[in-house]
Amino acid sequence: MATDFRERLYDSYVSDFKGEGDAARAAPDLRRHIVSRLPADRGARVLDLGCGPGHLVALLGSEGYSNVVGIDTSAEQVEAALSNGAGDVRRADALEFLASGERFDAIIAVDVLEHFDQAGVLRLLDAIGGALRPGGMLVFRSPNAGSPFFGRYRYGDLTHGIAFTASSANQVLAAAGFTDVRVYPTDPAPHGPVSLARHVLWKGVALLLRAYLAIETGEPRGHVLTQNLVAVGRRPGA
Repeated sequence: MATDFRERLYDSYVSDFKGEGDAARAAPDLRRHIVSRLPADRGARVLDLGCGPGHLVALLGSEGYSNVVGIDTSAEQVEAALSNGAGDVRRADALEFLASGERFDAIIAVDVLEHFDQAGVLRLLDAIGGALRPGGMLVFRSPNAGSPFFGRYRYGDLTHGIAFTASSANQVLAAAGFTDVRVYPTDPAPHGPVSLARHVLWKGVALLLRAYLAIETGEPRGHVLTQNLVAVGRRPGA
């Protein structure tokens, strides 16, 4: 039944719910929080897992990355990505594709892991680790259960099954064999006067929230408060 309800929702994910989004509006945040974490080598083999309408694949191309593949299970999303000129985008099941033998220097999963339950997340992370070259990296973005407003993202989509905190993101990546794990907030990316003002105001609000948590928990550091978080981990090796 769970599969049936997800398939029913995914069949019309673009037309009935998600739409294609605004690539130009999303680009500054993707550059700040995702692209900046990737290998500096623009020839690195990169996979965008669950690429949706292809905005990140296209952005990576504009940033000079020349060896990028995007996959998505939704026919609507893949069609939208191809019509948007995203390049090498394919319709594929994530686990099947990751087991196909292709190897990558970096795998990106933006707004993907939350669509699984705990067991499914571990299966996916194991498969991602197997598809990474030694020393390769995973970068994922997901709803942050440590945010006071995390429910907007966690429950804003019926296909979501899980959310993370900085602690549980570290826990699950370590369990899947990833090392050098880092977790980051997705604070507003300054790219103009309005966004700069948002960035500065967010810093002030975050300071107050961290002070509250420091008083309650006695831990002044390590609190990630944005509605999403970004986690980075590496496959051990060269």
